[in-house]
Amino acid sequence: MKKNMRKLLALLVTVAMLCTVVPFGALVSASTNLVKNGDFESGDTSNWNNDAGNGFTVVEESGDKCAYLEYNAADWGNIYQYVNVEKNTDYVFSYSYKADSRFKMIFSVMGGDWVTSLGKATFDSTGEWVTNSVEFNSGDFATIIIFVQSNHYAKDGHTVYVDDISVVKKADLPAEPDEPEEPEDGNLIVNGDFETGDNTGWDVAADKITAAAAKDGKFGLLASGGAYAGGS
Repeated sequence: MKKNMRKLLALLVTVAMLCTVVPFGALVSASTNLVKNGDFESGDTSNWNNDAGNGFTVVEESGDKCAYLEYNAADWGNIYQYVNVEKNTDYVFSYSYKADSRFKMIFSVMGGDWVTSLGKATFDSTGEWVTNSVEFNSGDFATIIIFVQSNHYAKDGHTVYVDDISVVKKADLPAEPDEPEEPEDGNLIVNGDFETGDNTGWDVAADKITAAAAKDGKFGLLASGGAYAGGS
């Protein structure tokens, strides 16, 4: 839901597929989101389509408006929207959903020809709100189709909600934070063996690093007389 979308930062994880499936909660604004009425706060189904024989409505769930999917005789439901994009550009298709555990959710990105698959993710539902994304490249298409579908085993008591749908140019998303570099020896303590011969990485007087205090190697910390040592 929207509250989760505001809390999470982008986390992109590569999957060896035609697309990249990423747990993701982008800070999406109306100016960068290419999907119209993706949060359903209009209170209606404007800008969205669905196949004949099934339908969807807008309801309130967990304090926010969202889409509620209905089903046809084939026991599945869907919604989709045409989205204008720039050719040969990287995008992220993100969404939130909540469905009974017996449901399988499918989120697809297709070219405007309804044939070319640009990205796809399939999830088993857990009964809780989940946010995920698909990273894709638009290729030769200036128009794409985002398609949300759910399959389930029984119509009675079905519950499927979808919300916070967006397509955002990857370049407009916040940059990923740099991963901290791990020391070559795997030790997160700087100068833990004191073999620099000085107080590098430690909040202690330099003369406390002495050869006399060495247990292994050439140097050690002499923490006598009330001296304080702490890693930086």
